[in-house]
Amino acid sequence: MIQVNTEELQRTGFTLLRGAVHSSELAEFEDMVQRFAFEQAQKLSLAPTGVEPFIDVFSVGGSYTDRIYQLMERLFILHKITVRVGNELASSGFLKWARIDVPLIWPDIRADIPNDSVRVLPVHQDFGSTQSERAWRLWIALRPTSEILGSMVVYPGTHKSGAWPHNLDNPLMPYVEEKYYAGVEGVTFEIEAGDAVLMNPLVLHASVPNRSKRTKFTLMIQIQDYLSVIHPEDNGTQLASLQTIAKVRAKARAEQTR
Repeated sequence: MIQVNTEELQRTGFTLLRGAVHSSELAEFEDMVQRFAFEQAQKLSLAPTGVEPFIDVFSVGGSYTDRIYQLMERLFILHKITVRVGNELASSGFLKWARIDVPLIWPDIRADIPNDSVRVLPVHQDFGSTQSERAWRLWIALRPTSEILGSMVVYPGTHKSGAWPHNLDNPLMPYVEEKYYAGVEGVTFEIEAGDAVLMNPLVLHASVPNRSKRTKFTLMIQIQDYLSVIHPEDNGTQLASLQTIAKVRAKARAEQTR
């Protein structure tokens, strides 16, 4: 059963949950990914260039990579994990503590192939996925993480200041300037596959690039309250300002694909 250290969660904006995903679930995910990669590599007549076929398949680029990335979050195993984790968070009392009265719980997935700088995110808040005033997020390592394997760095306590201004000079990559969190030492997670970080979406965090030879897979489970959904046209609250950042980035992405 998942147990949450709510005191630490309030104080730092995040807390570590060991063994949130079971070994059998990790094995099923790995089997699904390998079967997909081998099948697609043969179909596309890709010559092996790395230690795993998924890297070759994911590196094809263009609309093909966009499609397989979007569909990946629909893998049945990820939804099974999400439902089980959601039930455990409810049974442990976390959802009640967090005032998630009508739960919205869904999975997202990140696949970071080695030395891919395109998807590395600078210091930011979760402006894109935060749809509710009461929101939390699980960042789950489906493979081990480190400064070499790729990970996440989090800046403790930065959630207490609410929504931070993001620099939009490059609208495709909004970020919080270092002057706002100067003096706050970041925490980089070196954890095992199946471990998770439960975090406030307002805590500042950034990607740690994958410099290994394997893909880093991360499951993000969004935990939000349907009763406190942010009105998309309301700019009068701090969290609503995050929606503006998301709109700017979405517009830039749309223009990029024209």
